[in-house]
Amino acid sequence: TFAEEITSLENVESIMTVSDEVDIYFFWGDGCPHCEKEEVFLEDLQDRYDEVVVHSYEVWYDDEGRELLEEMAAAIGAVVPGVPFTIIGDDYISGYLNDETTGAAIEALVLSKIDNSGNEYEGFVGIIAVPFVGEINVEKFSLPVITFILGGLDGFNPCAMWTLIFLITL
Repeated sequence: TFAEEITSLENVESIMTVSDEVDIYFFWGDGCPHCEKEEVFLEDLQDRYDEVVVHSYEVWYDDEGRELLEEMAAAIGAVVPGVPFTIIGDDYISGYLNDETTGAAIEALVLSKIDNSGNEYEGFVGIIAVPFVGEINVEKFSLPVITFILGGLDGFNPCAMWTLIFLITL
């Protein structure tokens, strides 16, 4: 049981040791829609990879789960802004958007742990789809360039353009 697992631990770092399994510690809140999406994704991930073991803990209404989250986050030097919060080894992912973004980042992190070839997880790759331009990697541009591109796209409002054309023709 959960209480036995916590009391059997001499310290939190002992549950983050290297083994043949990839342990995913999933901290969630009861009623959180993002947590529900990630839970479905993690169940699928566990079905696809035999090495993956998901440990799930509710933290909103369960004091023991919340204490474990705080201890594990402190052990890896993470700040927990909310749930869902996922810890894989010494790495963590906060929040869950969808399977294509956050799910892909979790899977990449898991695969780097399974691979065990020394390949480091490089974090979320910020690729965005921009109309008329295509996909761009925001990590490869400076902040002023990205700001100019996104500001220009945001400033182009088709409705405002038609209104402006209509007023000019009057």
